Amino acid sequence: MNYIVDWVRTPKKALLAIWLAAPDQAEIARTANFIERLLTIDPHREGKPIPRSYRTHFVTPLTVKFKINDATKTVTIVDVRFGKQPF
Repeated sequence: MNYIVDWVRTPKKALLAIWLAAPDQAEIARTANFIERLLTIDPHREGKPIPRSYRTHFVTPLTVKFKINDATKTVTIVDVRFGKQPF
């Protein structure tokens, strides 16, 4: 069963700011959509674990921080950054 990906308010705003500042806005949109597709399939295989039960995943040029809820089959993206940046 696939997971539902939820971009909460703060990362949505951050993604919009990244997109507005990007020289290639299409690349940002493609990458965000690609990350979302990956996380709907098997989020446990994506990225690496970090403290407090979060995971981080980098796909050029975005890094996302997310949390997986297996009970509800949801992935919540809690932060997004431009470039490969640690959380």
